[in-house]
Amino acid sequence: MSGAYPANRPDRIRAVDGGELLMSCQNNHGRAVYYDNSLYRTFGMGISFIGMRNDYGCNRAEYLRDVLNSLAGYQGLIIGNVVNNITGDPIQGVELTILNTDRRAVTNVSGEFMIDRIPNERFTIRVTKEGMTPYEAELTFNGEREMALDIRMLHPEMLFDIDEIRTNLVENTERNIGLTVTNEGDGPLHIALRPKAVRVFGDFWDPLRTVDVNRITQDNRLQAATFFMDNYWVAGGGGGSNEPNQLYQISRDGELIARYEQASWSSYGWRDLTSDWDYLYGVDSNYIAQISPWEGTVTGVRIPSPCNPTIAVAWDSDNDRFWVASTGTNIFAIDRQGNTVATVRNDRRFRIYGLAYRADDPDGCPLYVMCNNQDANGRLFKVNPQTGQETVVIDIPLFSDERAGGCNFSTEIFPFTTTFILQNRSGVQTLQALETATDFYWLNIDPTEATIEGFESQIFNITIDAERLELYYTYTAHIQVSHNTGGGEMWVDVEVTIVPTPPNSAGDTGSSPFAFMLEAAYPNPFNSASTLNFTLERDGYANLTLFDITGRELARLAGGEMKAGAYSVLVNVGALPSGVYLAKLSSSGKTAVQKLTLVR
Repeated sequence: MSGAYPANRPDRIRAVDGGELLMSCQNNHGRAVYYDNSLYRTFGMGISFIGMRNDYGCNRAEYLRDVLNSLAGYQGLIIGNVVNNITGDPIQGVELTILNTDRRAVTNVSGEFMIDRIPNERFTIRVTKEGMTPYEAELTFNGEREMALDIRMLHPEMLFDIDEIRTNLVENTERNIGLTVTNEGDGPLHIALRPKAVRVFGDFWDPLRTVDVNRITQDNRLQAATFFMDNYWVAGGGGGSNEPNQLYQISRDGELIARYEQASWSSYGWRDLTSDWDYLYGVDSNYIAQISPWEGTVTGVRIPSPCNPTIAVAWDSDNDRFWVASTGTNIFAIDRQGNTVATVRNDRRFRIYGLAYRADDPDGCPLYVMCNNQDANGRLFKVNPQTGQETVVIDIPLFSDERAGGCNFSTEIFPFTTTFILQNRSGVQTLQALETATDFYWLNIDPTEATIEGFESQIFNITIDAERLELYYTYTAHIQVSHNTGGGEMWVDVEVTIVPTPPNSAGDTGSSPFAFMLEAAYPNPFNSASTLNFTLERDGYANLTLFDITGRELARLAGGEMKAGAYSVLVNVGALPSGVYLAKLSSSGKTAVQKLTLVR
């Protein structure tokens, strides 16, 4: 290339198979020479490269290649259709992309598509649609005017044998339940199961709840929030610089319970809140104010802070001390007398607006720093207090005019879930409760994820352990099922009531803690033996029988006079052939039936 500004030169020039491309840029004009194995063909075209500024990501090499192919008569066209591999039905909305180019298309209602100006070279086409198995193929366009391409797409289909688990469990016992997932499609099914406290679909650090505290308080200068004693506590500037700063008490359901005037008279009031499980604490000046959660007022206890103003505070539950900082200062650990006992250097890493402490951090970095940095608002770091080493946790999504404010961790809002509380400043000023971890010590899933090939099944073992659970209490969980079928959200709800050990005396006339129930077999499908769990609500005659699908009785699994309580029975089918069988439980005029599938 000659006579052209370096910034206006193409990004790349490639010769196609069987030919050469020769380029010249003289006086800002391009001339292409194409060699087709027999003779040279020359094409001239006025191309102003000076006018081709690359401010918007223009790919000059792609442009030049299209020009050359057009001049040489290569205006390739792919036409075709996409159908379901099993049914043969056309699939609408499939996206087809030629990688490393801007060539793409989407199928119409008849599954048809067209892509023009195909590059004169070997290329890869990618075919995708939610719920379908992605498809890629390497193709070569050798100058034909038209290429036909018919594509059959695979897809997974997910089927559960049970969609909820509701059971009584005797205290200090354990129960295993088999959850069988079958892929009835021809594409691989990718699936993951995770227990959650509430039915809110998402991953860790996604919001479990968003509270419109701006609307609830009618305060547009909110700064900090935490959750303590079954309530949200939000600190605000009172709606204006001339109004008293406020502390708001809001129920977990979003109702304003009370508002209290702060003892702070700065423009913003308390910038961050924390608690030590006994009192609330707020900061904005050169001290930490202790606040009574019963009266909503300061107690008179002030802990001196080395920062003025103090923007952020967190209580260190491991060492009974507080971490404090201002926007750009180091982060200081102080005892309850205000003595500095440790320091984490900032070195211009953090523009700090909130601190939080998580004692059970899995990486040994319990100090969390909420920042509004120049390159990212709402960036959360976590820090090892001993080494000062920081790690970026997440950039929390915020509206364009929002800024992250005070923050804290809580294990009160949802059972078995650690929640990160964040009060956003400016803009819409929402309070976010984000899921950071779960601790369902009584519920175990094995495996937690799997890939199930087409027309195959996978058993997920659900284990419920009552050893640490309280008698007569009902525990709930919601198992989130993540998958690639495109079928939307999927849940398996779990409800377990802990009941006492059945009485030994048949004359005990107390009300029964059990409900009549026959649970799904585990495992199911099975190839030799399975287990049936059932409960009887009262003493009396009971019968558990195995039938084939025609109703013919095959075996009596359990029966006779039985006491109220929970039972487990092993189903050993011996030499029975593969097929579907039925287990029927009868007692006190009640019946329950479960289906078992034997696969040899």
